[in-house]
Amino acid sequence: MSNVETRVRILETAIKVSVDHGIKGLTIDNVAKAAGLSKGGVFYHFNSKEELLVGMVNHIIDQFESECQRLQDEEGMDPLTATIHSSMNDSTDQRNRICAMVAAVAHDRSIPSRTSCRFEDWIREMESAGCQRGTALLVAHSIDGFFIACAFEMGTTLDEDRELLKIKLLELVANDQQYWYVQAFRHAVRSVESEVASERTLVVVE
Repeated sequence: MSNVETRVRILETAIKVSVDHGIKGLTIDNVAKAAGLSKGGVFYHFNSKEELLVGMVNHIIDQFESECQRLQDEEGMDPLTATIHSSMNDSTDQRNRICAMVAAVAHDRSIPSRTSCRFEDWIREMESAGCQRGTALLVAHSIDGFFIACAFEMGTTLDEDRELLKIKLLELVANDQQYWYVQAFRHAVRSVESEVASERTLVVVE
C-alpha cells in the first residue's frame, strides 16, 4: 500500500471512528487499531490528533470537490449545478462526513482559521466560472448552513428541506444571467477548439 493510500485509509477510518465514538474517542490509538495499522504508522502521517482533525476536514472537503468534478466530467453539468448536486446529497455516507467535520471544528476552534482558505477558494472558483459574488455567497452559505442543520438534526423534515433548498439554489443559479453568458461563451470556445483539434488530426492522418 502506497503512502497516499495509507493516508486516505487513516482519514477514512478517522471519519468512521468520530461518528461511532465521538471526537473524544478519536485518538491515535483508536484510529490505528481500526485501520489495522501501528500507532507509529499513523504518526508517520499525522504528528498529533490536531493534525489528524485538520487532515480529516480537508479530506472531507476534497471528497465534495471530487464528486463535483465527476458530475461535470461524466454528467456534463455546469460547475455551479454540479456544486449544488454534490453538496446536497442525501446519502448516509455524506451525512457521516458532515457530522465528523462539524464535530471536529467544534472540538478544535483553530481548525476554521487553518482551513478558511478552502472556503475562499470555493467562492473564487464560482466567481471564475462567471457567477456573481452575491450568488456565490448565497450558494456557499446556504450549503454550509444546511450542513450544520444536518449535523445537529435541526428540524424533522431535513430530507424535504434538502430537496426544496436544492431547487431554490438551482433557480438562483438559473437566474444569474452573467453566469450563463460566461458558460455559453466557454462552451463556444471549447467547440471551436474541438473542431480545430479534429481538423489537425485529419491533416496528420492524411
